[in-house]
Amino acid sequence: MLQRLLEEHKKNLDPKRPRDFLDVLLTRQEKEKLTDLEIMFSAWEFITAGTDTTSATMHWLTLLMANHPEM
Repeated sequence: MLQRLLEEHKKNLDPKRPRDFLDVLLTRQEKEKLTDLEIMFSAWEFITAGTDTTSATMHWLTLLMANHPEM
């Protein structure tokens, strides 16, 4: 999935007008000596970064609601 997304971004890349963070990484790929795999790992981190926070928040919310049903 990420490989396909990366290839689509490469095809439509306008270095003067990056659309998102993936475009920014691609425009800096040569200068920073980033491989496609490194760019995909960075993109994966952005995609999955919020899942742990959301999960922890939902657990706390459930605990608080159980302990304070009047709220």
